[in-house]
This record gives sequence, C-alpha cells and structure tokens, in this order.
Amino acid sequence: MAAPTGERASFNYYRVLRSIWQSRGISRTDLATAYGLDKTTVSQIVGDLVDRGLVRVADIDSSNAGPGRRSELLTVDARWGMVAGIEVRADGVNACATDLAGNVLATHHHRQIVERSNLHDTFNRTLDGLLADDRVCDRPLIGVGVGVTGIVNKKDRTIVRSLPLNIADPYDFGHQIARRLPVPVILDNDANCCAWGELVYDAGRAPANFLFVLLEFRSGPEQAFYGGDIGMGLGFVIDGSVYYGEDGSAGEFRSLYWHPGFRNQFAVPDSEAAGVLDRPDVLVRLVDEIAKHVAVFVNTLNLKRVYIGGDVGTIKDLLIGTIETAIESNWPYDEPVACGVELATHAQDIVAVGAAAMVLEHVFEEPALSMGLRERNTLWQQIIAHRLTVQAPKRGRHPVG
Repeated sequence: MAAPTGERASFNYYRVLRSIWQSRGISRTDLATAYGLDKTTVSQIVGDLVDRGLVRVADIDSSNAGPGRRSELLTVDARWGMVAGIEVRADGVNACATDLAGNVLATHHHRQIVERSNLHDTFNRTLDGLLADDRVCDRPLIGVGVGVTGIVNKKDRTIVRSLPLNIADPYDFGHQIARRLPVPVILDNDANCCAWGELVYDAGRAPANFLFVLLEFRSGPEQAFYGGDIGMGLGFVIDGSVYYGEDGSAGEFRSLYWHPGFRNQFAVPDSEAAGVLDRPDVLVRLVDEIAKHVAVFVNTLNLKRVYIGGDVGTIKDLLIGTIETAIESNWPYDEPVACGVELATHAQDIVAVGAAAMVLEHVFEEPALSMGLRERNTLWQQIIAHRLTVQAPKRGRHPVG
C-alpha cells in the first residue's frame, strides 16, 4: 500500500493523521469539519490508516444521544511501533523506548566516560541493550532520537562542537552511526530535546514561549570530564517552536561570572565543583548564579514558564524558589512577573524521553512546519517501508534490520 501521492492529498493525509494522534479520540465527522474536507476524503484517509494498523477505533461517541448511528472515535494504535530516545552525556548514555502515545516502555543505562573516541561503540552498545529488553521485543522500532551535549547541526546530523565529549571539530554522527540504522534518526542538542518533550507531553498546557533549564552533575573519576563536573544547557521555545539561532548554537551557556581557566561554566572553582551537591555553601552560590541568568532571559524575552530538569531531584525546591525570587528582583516594574517555574513533566531520563518525543513530533507533524512536503513524504515512506518488512521478533532479538 503506497503512501499518499499528490501535494494536496499528502497534505490532507498528514493533517488527519496528526489530529488523530493528538486528540486520542476523534470522529470522522469532526475531522471533516476541522479541515473543511468532505466525508469521502476523510473516510479514504482513515481507511488507509486503519488498513495499515496505525489507527484503530478507540470508543463510540456517546455524547450524541439522539437517533442515528453513533460516531466512532479514532486513535493511533500506540502498539503499532515504538521510538527510541538516546541521551549521550559525558558520564554515560541513557536510553528509553516509548510507544506512539509517549508511554515509556523500557529504559537502559550505560555508565562510562564518553568522548569522541568511544562514542560509536558506546552508543551502539546502549541501543542494543535497550532493544534486547523483553518489554519491547514485540514492538517494531520506527525511529530514533538522539540528544547530545554541545552544538549540533540538526539537518546534517553533525555534532559541531562539544566540550564535555571532547569534540573539538565536527563529528559526522549521520555517517558514523545513524546511517547504519534502517529507521529515521534525528539528532539534536540535549536541552532542545527537553524542550521538545514539553511541547509534546505538556501540549495542552505548555505556553508558546518558555525556557528549559537542563542541569547535569557529573559523577566519575577526579578531573575526568573535559567540560567540568557541572553542566547547564538551555532550550528556548519561541512562538511554539524550538529556537535554534543562526547556526544552531542557541542555548549554549557560560556564566558572566566565569573565570578563565575554569573547566566548569560557572564561577565555581574546579576544586569546589566536584561533589557540589554535598557542599551546601557552594551549592547556594551556584544556584544563585543560575537564577540570576535565568531571570534575565525570562524578563528580556517575556517568557511565561521555566521548566527545570536533569539532575535536580535533591535541590528542586532550592532551585525553584531561588529562580522565582531572582525573576521578581530583576523585573523593574511594580506588577508581578507572570512566569511560572516548575519541574519538567518527566523527572527521569528527561533528555532520552525528550528525544523520543522529538521523533514522535516529526513522525506526526504536518508538512511545512520543520520540514517540507517532499521531506515529510520521504520520512513517512521510510517508516512505512521498514515497518512492512519487519516480523514479530524472537525473544531477545529486535527487528531493526
């Protein structure tokens, strides 16, 4: 069964598919009304999606108690496939698998110092470990999202620079790793992946303009990390879209108080950065430094929310309270600032989960958002072609090609 052909047919196809995915239960009549399509066109599109097994009838709409046939409510079958999200950080690789509704099915973690020289092997070992999990053996893989610390060229799937990973010149992730996989692979900065996660998982509540603050407190041998023991990245969402800047480096951060020679991004000496979570006096100074920078971004850009994620479990209250205070202190007017500060929607494996959400968003998005119609068709055809070739895998062996 071929993917839709013709510009108009393809555009309508993806709009209907996205609405079904987002709604978690919508009728053919509502789809036709929403897009001004005739019922025959909607029925043809839905019929194709049902035949593929991607869409199923979720329920019967009982809200209409009048005479006549009640409407079937359609939803994407979350079991049709799964996506993998991978986080590559300096002290290890974290992975998760989610179904098409974004529910986490399995996780896998591989702890070791990661840098350019071992990135290929460490990534493959972690992905293999995830796909060998019994909980995902019956789910065909349809896409992989990868979040890495550093500057990323998303289109070319290249890690341009990464201090924590000791990547000083471009690393062609697409050639070295992604091209070996038979499914689409999308690469992005780790904090941007977190922002994607909020756009997808908090879609009904997330404002159009927000900031994601990703914190890492790395653990390993002394002086092991090229980028220091503390890391912070920022993900900006402006007008409902992740903001990348001119060359993809938006969100890269170094404190205004940083001192030359420090490996960390902050005015925290390297001797104090190690084990900072167990040093209350140093921790308070660090959080205050973070909060002052966040306040400037919030008030200058008129952002409506700050999400905090990463290694923040034990200091979440300190972070939220200090950032809230800094935002108000930095604001020059009497009216309070209408900006909330809260923890990320997912507390665990936030980058990996966000990377998986990024893939889901691209799989189900409409054309002309982050990709044109031709690219959208190519992505969808790659997914369908691979999905039709895989069989139910044997236990312990996953169908990735």
